[in-house]
Formats: sequence, C-alpha cells, structure tokens
Amino acid sequence: MTTIYPFSGLRYNTEKISSPADVIAPPYDVIGPEEQEQLYKISPYNIIRLEYGKESKEDTPDDNRYTRAANDLAQWMQENVLIQEDKPVFYLYEQQYTWEGNSYQRDSLIANLKTEPYENKSVIPHEETLSKPKEDRLQLLRHCKTNFSPIFGLYPDKEKAVENKCASIKEKEPIMDFNDYNGQRHRLWVIEDASIQKEIQEEFEDFTIFIADGHHRYETQLDFAKEMEAKGKEGYDRVLAVLVNLYSPGLLILPTHRVIKGMENLDLNKLVSSLEDEFELEEWSSPTEIDIDNFTEKLNERGDDRFAFGMVTKDKVYMLESKEKYSDEKLDVSWLQEKVLQERLNFTPEDIKSGDSLSYTRVDQEAVDLVVNGEAQVSFILNPPGLDQTVNLAQTNERLPQKSTYFFPKLISGLVLNKLD
Repeated sequence: MTTIYPFSGLRYNTEKISSPADVIAPPYDVIGPEEQEQLYKISPYNIIRLEYGKESKEDTPDDNRYTRAANDLAQWMQENVLIQEDKPVFYLYEQQYTWEGNSYQRDSLIANLKTEPYENKSVIPHEETLSKPKEDRLQLLRHCKTNFSPIFGLYPDKEKAVENKCASIKEKEPIMDFNDYNGQRHRLWVIEDASIQKEIQEEFEDFTIFIADGHHRYETQLDFAKEMEAKGKEGYDRVLAVLVNLYSPGLLILPTHRVIKGMENLDLNKLVSSLEDEFELEEWSSPTEIDIDNFTEKLNERGDDRFAFGMVTKDKVYMLESKEKYSDEKLDVSWLQEKVLQERLNFTPEDIKSGDSLSYTRVDQEAVDLVVNGEAQVSFILNPPGLDQTVNLAQTNERLPQKSTYFFPKLISGLVLNKLD
C-alpha cells in the first residue's frame, strides 16, 4: 500500500522575497560551477546555498557546506524569509512550458511520500544509482534534516481521479504564480480541506509510485530513516515528492546521450569494424557538417522496430541499427551499454559507476561538439526511451543504466521544502 501525507511545508515568504524566480534553482545534479556562482549572486537567499553550497579549501569538520547550510536554514527561518504552514497541507502544482514550439501543462501533487524498501513494491525505481551522490545527500540530511528538493514520482491514474478531486482548488488564487529563468510558469495552490486530503490519500493507496527522478534522494532518505530509528527517533521515513499522473499529456521524456573520453589506447577504427557483425552501419556525414535535427528525426524512425543510436567520431557520424529486431525487454540505452560499452570498450560496472571515462549530456549537438573540439573521443546519440516500456521494465525489477531517462522539464528546487523534524 502506498502512503502519502499532508505536511507543514516550509516555503519562501512572498512578503520578504519579491521575486520567487530569484530564489529557486535547477536540481543540484545538473548545476555546474559557473551556474552555482551565478545563483549565489542572484540572491543571498537562493536555495542553492542550502541545497548545493560552495566548497572551500579552508573547509573543516565544523565549517563546511553542510554546516553552513544548516546555519543559513536556521537564520532564514528566524528572519521569516522561510515560513512554515500552520497545519499539514497538500499542494497542487502547475507547470506551463514549451518544447520544440509546442505548449504543455503538467499538473502534480506535492506531498510527503512514505519511504518503503523497493521489494515492498509501493515505490519502484528504474535506474541504477551512484554511491558518491548518496553520501553527499546523506551528509546534508544529517545536518539539516530537511528535503530542499523533491523526488519526481509517477502514478498510474487513467481515470484522472486525483486531478478531478483537485479541480476545484484551481478556482482559488494561487499562493505563488511566477515565471522562471527559462520562461516556465509555476503556479502553486494549498489543499487544506481535510476531507479532500483524505480522499486523495485513499486514491493513492492503490497506486504504485514509479520514481522518474530522484533515486539518490529516495534511497538516501531510506538510509537516513534507519539511522534515526536506531537512535529512537521516528517520523523520518517520508520524503518530499512531486507526484504526476503517468498519463498526463504534459509529461515528456527525453534521451541522455553518452560521451566517452580519457580512454587509453582507444582504436576507433577497430571499434567501428567490431560493430559490423551486429549492426548495420550507415556513414552519415562529418561531425562538422551534420544537421543534427535531421539526424535525430531519422534516428527516431529507425528505432521503430530495431535498436538504433548514433555514433560520433572525430571524422564521421554513423547511424547504427541492430540486425536483431527490437525487444520490449530492453531499451536502446541498455543495448548500447551491453553491446558497445561492455563488450567492445570493456567497461566494467565499476567503470560505468565511477564516471571517469563516461559522462552524459542531454543536448545532442553538445555530444557532437565535444568530439569535434577534442574534449571527447566518441559519443553516442540516443532516441528518447518509451515511457510505457520504461515503466513496464521497472515493474519487472529491471534496473536501467544510470541516466537512462530525462523527464522534462526538471523539477525546480526551492518551491516547497520539507522540514523533517
């Protein structure tokens, strides 16, 4: 049984913060040093200082980014920059955005989700996780006991029962309504009616939650709850979650491309020839002349009944199509990892997890440019994975490679916080 709870959310005080766009941030795991610095400069109260603070060479066990986050959190609450709801609520959250010229709207419920081991089947993952990000998030939880950003969960509600129960909420004025740095519009309502809360909770009891994004945060919360339980403290077995209907027309899933660099003795000619036994290789163009939009359009067509992906080398771009027919038991990204990264480039699971020679980008043109500029040796361009197939594989305990999916748009950090204590 899946359990969700209303909670006394912690959020920015709009009487103190004139522009919510100045204090939110992208998810910490997509922020580089330059963007981190920019977010620091935008506002002294930007969530980046709590979620993903700067490190310093002078850091000590008593003064580091985790202790500074805890101190800033306490100070912002004391100054009423952050205020807490006076009673438990759910939130109705609406995002309006555009992609490739089309407009979309994605509605979601913000709640506390009870954390359960995956074997209980109330919450299921779809990707492998890495150890370093989990250790980082665990340290932040230990110091702050607060979720600064939510996990992104999907629930299967074909009848739209939850959305129908929330429909009347939108007749009221939202407590937040603003456009962010990407032009996306965010609107937030409070659901404080206890009877509606109960009806929503009952609907979720029969749903399985599929983790779209935030595996590291979810698994960290599981570990943290065990730590606190061992100390005799309860109530930490829940995590801040944004929950979206799996059948929402505003739900988009995009690919994450693979980039290979720093591999000694990599023979690209040998790699190309080794692929010919299992793939049809079509030479497309030089990487400097490629029309990436046309290439990805054709790649998507090739992927209808075969495993297909692009390969970029310094001299040529190839379109690869498997001689074996497409199987619902695997995604393109799994086929790439098994047949190319592991069998031909000799990546071990440890190599893949370390990230030393394998990195990722969501931008197909960047995957090309990194090779052209000599910053990468070869890159692989992927089609977006099918949502239904991804969920079906997760339900059969099939874990996909890390960074297999990219649900767009990413959830922002700083809209609502969850103070666990």
